[in-house]
Amino acid sequence: MEEEKAYASVGNLLKATNKVFLTQARLQADASGMVALALTKKFSKSTYSSLVRLLKEDESVEALFDSWSLWIFRDLPIHHMVRVMDCFLMEGVKVLYRVAIGILYHFTKMETFLEASVATAVSEHVRSLELSPARLMKKAFAIRNFRSAEIKSVTVKTTFDMKSNKIPRSGSSDSLPASKGPLDIPNSSRTITVKELLGLWQWLPARITMQEPMLVYTTDEDGCSLSTFYHKVEAYEPTLLVLKATSGEVRQN
Repeated sequence: MEEEKAYASVGNLLKATNKVFLTQARLQADASGMVALALTKKFSKSTYSSLVRLLKEDESVEALFDSWSLWIFRDLPIHHMVRVMDCFLMEGVKVLYRVAIGILYHFTKMETFLEASVATAVSEHVRSLELSPARLMKKAFAIRNFRSAEIKSVTVKTTFDMKSNKIPRSGSSDSLPASKGPLDIPNSSRTITVKELLGLWQWLPARITMQEPMLVYTTDEDGCSLSTFYHKVEAYEPTLLVLKATSGEVRQN
């Protein structure tokens, strides 16, 4: 496939509104492991219980699911991958979660004692998968009541909990540069306090917090002219607009 056609194909997947194929948000990518875990626990309780029993003391079930997508895109034999991708292009990301649960179900039925870690054993199991592509898909689609609405609900809850720091982010962001600190901005702005800015900073995508924050417009120094505001901020992207009402309420856009 030519580069232009490949780019257009990926763009169409990103723009799809009726189904979820790809995500551009780092947070949703980090959350996908926890989503896969929650779906496995709900729709294949025996598989989840067997995995927990197989884990060694230094392993966690959360860390295992961090690499769930690699079982499909890295470890599956090519003939299995082609069949999965055919279904993925028809059904969306729901197929990938189905296949991941199907892989784990077959793994727990075949493996009762492990010398290596569970994560390593799952990868090796997938690479030498004895199931035919047809049988793998049959197991994946045998899961009942596996609806897109359920996946969306779990995804929304998981991403919200991650934003609120109720559950930790996965290790997929470990290789990213460290976030920059926003503490220098309140020294020149009376609109927002250090506490408010730190709280806001945690909700921003990682790709934005890696940039050095800069105060480019404030009514204290630049006045209230809308044209001045546009002139000041037009060269900066992305920008964060913070408004403070006379009541003291702060809004961000």
